[in-house]
Amino acid sequence: MIDNSSKLPAKCYSCAKNNAAAAHKKCKFCQNVGFAESTLCDLNRGVQDLHDFVCYAFRQKLNVVEKSAAKAASKDVTTADSCRSAEIKRLVDSDKFKYKNALAVQRLNRDPDEIYLDLKYHFVWNVLYRGPVFEKSAEYFDFISDLFLTCDDMVGGYAQILWLAPDHVHLYVDTDGGESVDTIMRKLKQHSGKAIVDNFPGVLKQINHKKRLWDKAYFSETIG
Repeated sequence: MIDNSSKLPAKCYSCAKNNAAAAHKKCKFCQNVGFAESTLCDLNRGVQDLHDFVCYAFRQKLNVVEKSAAKAASKDVTTADSCRSAEIKRLVDSDKFKYKNALAVQRLNRDPDEIYLDLKYHFVWNVLYRGPVFEKSAEYFDFISDLFLTCDDMVGGYAQILWLAPDHVHLYVDTDGGESVDTIMRKLKQHSGKAIVDNFPGVLKQINHKKRLWDKAYFSETIG
């Protein structure tokens, strides 16, 4: 996370997205779980030179924020946080979660040597410069969904797309822990980026880059 305002690119000072923790307006998954827009901005800033910074999500503030608007923005953040908390509580309170937890404890007590890792992650990464290349997501979703479903060997388990936003992707990964998060992420991004570019060469033209589709930075969190 970037918390030193003196290190922000000049463009970010004028961008409304940098001043609010609201969820991405065009990402259904972000809206459902309250995934903050600022996290995506942090990923973008983390891999670029501050003086030559490029952000396709830039939106100039042209109006003065009134008190009522500020209150509304604060309410949106609170709503997003509440939504995320509700999703987590629903998961923890589910019968499936309780069953798996009880079963794991029984196996550990009975025979520790037979315990194996089953790690679940939520991965997120941006298109380079947050370019909205998947604005018409219906044209790409089936191909990208099938693509990640063939990555079992890369992750030591199972990979599935959760949502394809215009400028980023959410992924669910279930792994046996044989590879580090960084290694899994690198393999998934290299494989998927090449396959998407090979099948949809026009996406690179939209971000004015010859080879790379994905940003180098990524976000990960354990979800089980």
